[in-house]
Amino acid sequence: MLFGSASSALADARVTQALPSASSADAPSSPYRGALALATLSPGIAPWIGARVGLGSQNEAGLIYSGRSLRIDARHAFVDGAWALSFGLGGTAVLAQPRASDNDLPAVRIQGTSGWGFDVPVLVGWQSPAGLVRWWTGPRGGYEHLGGRVGLQDVESIAWSGSHRWAGAQAGLAMGLRHVFLALELDAFYHWVHVSISDQNFTIHGFTLAPGSALVAKF
Repeated sequence: MLFGSASSALADARVTQALPSASSADAPSSPYRGALALATLSPGIAPWIGARVGLGSQNEAGLIYSGRSLRIDARHAFVDGAWALSFGLGGTAVLAQPRASDNDLPAVRIQGTSGWGFDVPVLVGWQSPAGLVRWWTGPRGGYEHLGGRVGLQDVESIAWSGSHRWAGAQAGLAMGLRHVFLALELDAFYHWVHVSISDQNFTIHGFTLAPGSALVAKF
């Protein structure tokens, strides 16, 4: 879910019918802003699959595919009984996503959005004595460098590039048996997107809430 100027940009783009020329002085108008909010923040339902492996000495690594990106990370935990504090660092490859249009913005052509990024999560976690209930929470922030092409209706697609920074917090809860858990997580982040398109620069910012769920198997 999007809030702030990112949400307004998408709402304006949905109702705008007359779209500007890419060479006009007001190229970064609401339709372009909506298209780029869609390309950089990717609101909507996405798949999630991942795996983690222990490396010994309270270290572990993970690999996650989320439809939009492929992320690899490592983290170290300080454990005290049922409590743990972990520090991590993740690197992300934003996968090229050629799309002819989007259901929310049918006049938009988003082509080949891709890039790279990193993020730093810090988590505090707890588990019950039998390990059947676990919860975690903590701050997380990150950066992405992105680029691609965008077209609107009959306007020729033009190149754009920009940066995406975010900061916020996440919280999760998992319940289950020894080897199988149902996990629920809620991420709340504030985003700053700075984009260059058609020799102009502008900013999109806004707040997102991203609920997620997963079935986790532990071996």
